Amino acid sequence: MSARGGATRWLPLLVVVIAATAGFFWFGLFEQPDAHQIPPSAFEVRVRLSSLEDARPTKLVLRSEGGFELHLGDDSSSPGETLEGAALELRASVIDGATPTLAVLLPDARRAPRLHLRGRGESGEIRLGERRYAGALTIDIAGDYDPSTTGDTTYLRVTNTLGVETYLAGVIGPEISPRSAMAALEAQAIAARSYAAQRMAGTGLLFDTASSQVYRGLEALDRRVIEALRRTAGKILSMDGAKPLATFYHSTCGGHTAKGAEVFRGEADAIPGVASPDCEGTARYRWSYALSKEQSGKLVEYFGLGSRLIGLQAEKRDSASGRWVLIRVTGDVAERPIGWREWKIACGRTGAPVPNDFLWHDVSLVDGALAVNGGGFGHGVGMCQMCARRMGDRGASAQEILARFYPGAQIHKLSQESAR
Repeated sequence: MSARGGATRWLPLLVVVIAATAGFFWFGLFEQPDAHQIPPSAFEVRVRLSSLEDARPTKLVLRSEGGFELHLGDDSSSPGETLEGAALELRASVIDGATPTLAVLLPDARRAPRLHLRGRGESGEIRLGERRYAGALTIDIAGDYDPSTTGDTTYLRVTNTLGVETYLAGVIGPEISPRSAMAALEAQAIAARSYAAQRMAGTGLLFDTASSQVYRGLEALDRRVIEALRRTAGKILSMDGAKPLATFYHSTCGGHTAKGAEVFRGEADAIPGVASPDCEGTARYRWSYALSKEQSGKLVEYFGLGSRLIGLQAEKRDSASGRWVLIRVTGDVAERPIGWREWKIACGRTGAPVPNDFLWHDVSLVDGALAVNGGGFGHGVGMCQMCARRMGDRGASAQEILARFYPGAQIHKLSQESAR
């Protein structure tokens, strides 16, 4: 048999092998992750969907392919009732009187101060706006009703109760890219789980924004994130082998993390500041920040110090990284120290640019116009996510990544008691 004839004989088999390999790769790359693949949860979390609250919604439309299970009042464990229909519209309601009654209004005109919903479809999920949520949604009414002063400021508030692993599946992707090295994803999973456990044992409530951890529900599902959850299921960081550590983390440290006790006093005292140069060269490693004379003037007015900024200096710096923790602001009328969080809030409320971080290296103030050269992004405490990604790319393990930013902490399996 000629060489050409032999090649022809094996050609069909070769085509089958190539097609099967391509099909396997294609399926693995674009396979839609399934919430049922998420590992079991050791405890539940309560997450306030505070990202909705900026709009102060007075009407919500929820969707579930199989209808809803409804519980009225505070007891969500009592037998519920079934609501047929794939869509449910809820409204904020006020019954005026000597003592106004604030309630959630159902389509059948029933009112309740609080209600709990679960989806009855095969997936059990509920769609709210552009996002899908597992577990239960609690809807109550917030705000106030006082016709003589503020008027009607009521709105509907939503809290999602679900297992911690399903919650983390909606956190890790938004917090750190799912395309990160697996070790970085594992480190992020352990840090985020520890933070959630510590918060639930303390305040008992998380938020879906960066004030806690960014959470986007089932829209953020990713097969690599689910794999990281499987590899780290139930694992947290602890200093004493029992209580979960408040594992603060941030985007970019700018070369050095901050000392937790000086940025979040009483909350992150166990987290030291450490040198970590791996984020050098990333987008927010170094940056410039500026305020015009008009913008700085509005800040001074907001602080009640006059109408013109005439002085700015560090009242207190973080001893590890040099971040400005307290800023002495001098206006044309008065002066006082301003905390870094108060500065950020004031910028947001006056329309001024919000600084990436307070690792300010060079500060110049000329005729009320402020110019800053600085670095980092976030509060600077705990794990630097950009450094974690770079470390993972170089082959560091999740344990090695966490050991850098939380020295002295040990990884252990979460017990039911740890999350209480």
